[in-house]
Amino acid sequence: MKLRSLLQHLHAEQVPLLPTIEPTDAPVARDPAASHTAQKIAQEEMLERLLTPLELDQVRHHRV
Repeated sequence: MKLRSLLQHLHAEQVPLLPTIEPTDAPVARDPAASHTAQKIAQEEMLERLLTPLELDQVRHHRV
């Protein structure tokens, strides 16, 4: 017996879409250091959303 026959087959219209990560409408900073800090914060938030706590600890430990 094939196990695939037991799975539900969903059409593309029925599958929920993943949420998109839209850029924030934050004011543009003229200070290059401020924009670099904002980029680091955004990258850190993205890692927190994508990784498990153990993976996040490993990334933070091995970051150069």
